[in-house]
Amino acid sequence: DGSTALVWRGTEDSAVRINASVLLAGATMWSAPVALSEGGPSSRRHAAESPRVVVTPSGAFVAAWIFKWRVQASVLPPGARFWSDPVDLVQHDEMRPNQLAIAASLDGTVTVAWFDMAASDRVAISAADSRLLDWSAPTCISDPVDFVSNPTDFYANDNNRIKIAYAPDGLLSVAWCTSDGSNTRIYAACRDGRTKRWARPVQLSTDANGSDPQIGTSRNGSVAVVWMVRGLKMFASIRESSSERWSTPAILPGGP
Repeated sequence: DGSTALVWRGTEDSAVRINASVLLAGATMWSAPVALSEGGPSSRRHAAESPRVVVTPSGAFVAAWIFKWRVQASVLPPGARFWSDPVDLVQHDEMRPNQLAIAASLDGTVTVAWFDMAASDRVAISAADSRLLDWSAPTCISDPVDFVSNPTDFYANDNNRIKIAYAPDGLLSVAWCTSDGSNTRIYAACRDGRTKRWARPVQLSTDANGSDPQIGTSRNGSVAVVWMVRGLKMFASIRESSSERWSTPAILPGGP
């Protein structure tokens, strides 16, 4: 209906929280910020981080974030004044989530994806009907990565490593960047909108040091992934709706 929501990570009284504000359709002022998460110290183990928000076709806002190694989510239903209490999509003793992505389908399903650091950068997915708030158990769609060095700096310096998108027919696509400790590679995987089956992840990048993956879908269900290599060149690969194969990466003109 034209309303807009904003979520962010803020610090107040030395506590880090996830906050939200809404600009209703036709309004000229944003609502007073509200805290969606509990507060915690700024250390990685206890901080609230990686806030994401998406709007569903019905007009509901769904926010997700990480707090104390838990993935949490809250919903603001259409026309409502208050966000729902946070629910846990995954507990801290099940995974060590890092960096979120969120998307909504035309039928109102909301999906959240993240990296599981406890399983060496494995990609995990959880989904829910935004009207029911019944989140599925996380599904891991990629194999663990065998790091040859500690990836802590890699995690801390890049918050643009995973993206997800829905096509109109319900096809769900995920693109991500992961590291073997020496080089970073771009991967993608798709879930059929009808059968709900995941295809095996595919390595899209052939050059080392890929980064900043972006993903988009067309009305006919084609998927495109674009990424950077060494911050100098842009590459793209396309999965046509009539095929399950990704095209050979091509360099895009007019790079940075």
